[in-house]
Formats: sequence, structure tokens, C-alpha cells
Amino acid sequence: MKQIDVKDQAGLSIGRCLKLTAQGIRYRLVRSLITVVIVALAVAFLMMMLSTSYIDRQVAQDIHRRTNAQRLLADWVDTLTVPMNETNLAAKLSQACCGGAFWREVGKWGGLSDEQVARLHEVGLAEQDYERFLARLKPGERSSLIGSREGGAVFVFLSEPGRADEFLKDLKNVRGSFPGDKAQLQAFLKDFQSTADLRQRVLTGHAAAVAAMAQAIHGQKVTELLASDSAQTRDVLQRSGFFVDEIEFAVLQGQARLEVDATRLVGLLRYKAVRGAVARRESVSISELTPGIVFGIASSVKGATWLKEQMATALQENQNARKEMADALAKEGKTAPEIEKALVGITETTEPLDLSPERIAEVSQAELRNQKLSALESKLPAQDGPTLLGFSSMTAWLIIISFLVCVVGVANAMLMSVTERFREIATMKCLGALDSFIMIIFVLESSLQGLAGGLVGVVLGLLLGILHSLWGFGGLALANLPGATLGLAAIACLLSGIVLAALAAIYPAFVAARLAPMEAMRVE
Repeated sequence: MKQIDVKDQAGLSIGRCLKLTAQGIRYRLVRSLITVVIVALAVAFLMMMLSTSYIDRQVAQDIHRRTNAQRLLADWVDTLTVPMNETNLAAKLSQACCGGAFWREVGKWGGLSDEQVARLHEVGLAEQDYERFLARLKPGERSSLIGSREGGAVFVFLSEPGRADEFLKDLKNVRGSFPGDKAQLQAFLKDFQSTADLRQRVLTGHAAAVAAMAQAIHGQKVTELLASDSAQTRDVLQRSGFFVDEIEFAVLQGQARLEVDATRLVGLLRYKAVRGAVARRESVSISELTPGIVFGIASSVKGATWLKEQMATALQENQNARKEMADALAKEGKTAPEIEKALVGITETTEPLDLSPERIAEVSQAELRNQKLSALESKLPAQDGPTLLGFSSMTAWLIIISFLVCVVGVANAMLMSVTERFREIATMKCLGALDSFIMIIFVLESSLQGLAGGLVGVVLGLLLGILHSLWGFGGLALANLPGATLGLAAIACLLSGIVLAALAAIYPAFVAARLAPMEAMRVE
């Protein structure tokens, strides 16, 4: 009897499979384009959201860096003039560095040792964690937990017997991750209560330091004090109980001088002659004049020179008016003290503008830049609560839904492709194609379409994201493009498009692989 050898079926290489897949895509170009468009839209949406999020985050960091000097000055003005409350003290203690300026201030104000300040620092860190959690809650959720209490009153309330247990029980109905467990909360409340006297000593000491500062400067504005001679200013601060390191003081003094000079420039609008000249130059009514208009004119050396000329003219007019009135009063027989008293209020000030045109231009440019940064900062999206890749929960859900729609759309297109190719599938199976080969063909076809759609989507989404950021932040968006981060995001989006298309093709490929050859051949 003749022996029959049954050998394994011959398989095709990946290169041959890719060639067959490319031919299939070319023959069914319209159906393939539908899949490409579906993937491209999903990937473009993801890429646009990612690029917008990363650019906005980079812009926010840049704006925060540029406005650091303004925040520093505002913080010091508050510290030197307004007594702190417990909330402000906790926030500052959580950021204090061991041995730093504020660390030493707290020790001096409260007469505390380093160990006691360190203990307050630890309590402040924990307090800020709990405050951030409570700040993320919805008003109704917060009210159900702690009522209308704010700041330290919250923790005093929770320290009452049984309140902490009730609070933790009610947390089960609130979304969000609570920082710590029951034992940690109880330990914090115990420390909070035991350090209440230390905090009160610090607050009392700070209030006394503010009073001493007010007495030391004799009615002078704090900003003017900080803008004055370095050695004298630091001596006044230290005698009143305030410490500032040398590097921080240099930044503080520069910003204070900038604001003092800017205030002087805005003060020019008090003069009628200056107001009239500026209004005529800008073709606006006097009631429409704003500090921004003055800074706009003075932002160039030429404009600053013109403004100084107008100021000189105004001063001369005021002096002439005072002289004429003084002569008239003298003819009426008024004494010198009576004449001087009558002249009070004729002009707001007789102080000349002793700033150079270059300094005026520098101050004006800085003020315009700060105004622009403040306007851009208001456009930055608020980050409330935890985010996923910089997305809010709503945006993350939209992305997930768009991916689900993409998967359904691609799967539907591939199922229709399987239906159209019954005879082709049957022929391949009759020629010895394995089920695995059929599945590979369809998954490869969908993956190639996902690759094409991913490339289109990445480019489209990146362009839309950059254009969106340019619309909101202008040149600042281009200056802060995170190239490496956007490159990684593009790769991730491209891979996601391929994976989505491949996953969507698994079920249609399985249907095609399980198709019986004779059944397929009977289909008309």
C-alpha cells in the first residue's frame, strides 16, 4: 500500500501578508477611508486635548515665574501691614524652610524654640492637606460635613467628642480620596489642639510686629519703604521683627521701586494740562483715560520724553497760577500765612517728574507686560481636584466615549468588509489558508488603516491644539511649546490609534476565520 505523507500547511511570511493586505485596502478604498477617518477623528481629539493641556500647563508655569516678584511684594505688604489669622499662618508654616526667614520670624514672634517651630510646621503641613481636600468638595458636600465653618474652626469642631467619627462616617457619601485614615486624623486633631497656645503666641507677636512697623515708618507707605535704601530698610524690618534674605530682598526692592515709579506715572493724570494733552494725542475723551493709555504712550523713549515735556508744561502753568493768585491776595492786604493757606489745594503736587525717559519707558513696558500676564492668567483653566493627564473628569470621559465610538465604527466597517469578501475568504481557505492567517490578514488591514488614521489625527490634533493655545495666549504659547512632551504625546496617540483599530478588528476577523468555505461559496 502506498504511504501518504500529510505535511503541515505552508504559511506566508509577514511581508507577503502585508502585500496582500495592501492590495485589499486598495481594492476597497472607500471602505478603508471610512475606517481611516473614524480613527483620525478619535486620535485628533485626544491629541488636541493633550497638546492643549500640556501647552496651557507650560504657559501657566511661565506666567507664575514671571509674576513671582509681584506676588512676593504683595505678600510682604500684607505681612507688614495686616495681622495674620490662623489660616494664613498655617499656609506659611507649611511652606517654611528650617532656619529660613519665616522660620526665624515665627520663633521671634512667639518666643519659640526650633523644636516648637518644627512642631507647628508639621501641624501646618497636615492642616493644608485637609484644607485642600475640603476645598475640592462641592458646597453641598462640604456643608453636610462641617457646615459653614472655615479655617481652624473646622478642626476645633472636629476635636469635639464623637465629631471625628461622625465626620469619617459621612465621608462615605463624598467623592474624593481623603488624606489619611482615622488614626492619622485623630493624631492631627490632638496635635492641633495641643499647639493652639503656640499659634496664638505667634499671632499675637505678629500683630505686635505690625504695630511696631507702623510706628517705625511714621505714615510712610510700605511699598515706598521697601523701595528705599537697602541697609536702612532692612534695619527697620529687623528692628520690627521681620527677616528677609538678601536674594529675596533684591527682588522685593526692584519690584517695589517699579510700583512706586508706576504710581508716579499714573499720578500725572491728576494734572489738567497732562490729561488734556494725553486725551488729544489718543483721540479719546478725558473720562476714557486709563493708566494703560499712559503706559502705552510712555513705553517708548520718544513717548516718555513727550510725557516729561507735558509734565514740565503743567508744572509751569501751576506755578504761574499760584504766583498770580499770591500777587492778587497780597494786593488785598493778606499776610504771608494767609496767602499760603489760600494756595493749598490749587495743585495736587508740585513735585517734578525726575525719572529719565529710559526709566519711564522701562517702567511702562513692565506695567504693560504685567497687565498682559494678568489677563492671560485669567484665561488659564482652573484645576479643581485630581486630574488624569491634566484632564478634568468630564474631559476624560469625553475621550473615553470618543474611543468607544471609534471602536464601534471600525468594527462595523470591518464587519461590512468581511461580508463583501465572503468569496475571497472561501477561496483562500480552499487554497489552504489557516484560520490564523485569515485573522492576521484582517487585523493587519485594520492596523494599517489605524496607522494611517493615527498619523492624520496626530497632525490634525497637534495643529488644532497649537492654534487653540495661540488664540488664547499668543506668542507666549509658542515660546512655551513643550517639544519633547508633545513628541511623546504624538507617539502615544499614534499607538492608541493602531491599538484601537486592531482591537476593533478582532471580532470581525474571528467571524471571517470561522467561516466555512462551502458556505461562503454559496453566497451570491
